[in-house]
Amino acid sequence: MKHSLAGLTAVVLAATPVMAQERPAFAPTRDVTVDYTIDSKAAAGQPRTMQMSIAAGGTRMRIEMQGAPGYMIMDRANNRMIMVMEQQHAYREIPTDPARANTFLLNDKMGFARKGTDTVADQTCTVWEVRRDKGTGSACITDDGVLLRGDSDMGQGSSHMVATKVSYGTLADSVFQPPPDYQKMQMPAMPPGMGRPGMQAPGTPRP
Repeated sequence: MKHSLAGLTAVVLAATPVMAQERPAFAPTRDVTVDYTIDSKAAAGQPRTMQMSIAAGGTRMRIEMQGAPGYMIMDRANNRMIMVMEQQHAYREIPTDPARANTFLLNDKMGFARKGTDTVADQTCTVWEVRRDKGTGSACITDDGVLLRGDSDMGQGSSHMVATKVSYGTLADSVFQPPPDYQKMQMPAMPPGMGRPGMQAPGTPRP
């Protein structure tokens, strides 16, 4: 995953309860799988596809990117990411720091302004302007918390994503776990002073 996707995927990663009517729901209220098309400056004009499977409440997510050698599982309830490498039949667990994670998730400390409604992938959504420290953007989000379209303007990280298919339905626990026959790999040791809690794996979203 490229860091340019941070401002877009942030919407579906958040799991903070809605505190006011003039803010969007920050996470889906039911299990959902969404297919997206993504176009970003970092991709040099080469749109890609991405699929996100999200458990109700947004605490668990599986992200599959076109052309990637595997997929990523976000387990926010246990503060970890799992990078699944299909060619190696292996995976790595990476601990995350909730405080650091919250720096790139949409939350109630950001500014939101309702801009109308739209229809994307046969679903109705509310368009929101989003103001944050590192840039502005917009998001079209359903009443039950599904991101259907997102635009992020953060300099070189500017990007656009739009849903092409939305599928509701119960997601099995196995969706958010590596295959049982995959080998767990240990993270390489870091030189003193190099590592820190919440350090992100290569290709993961960042602020």
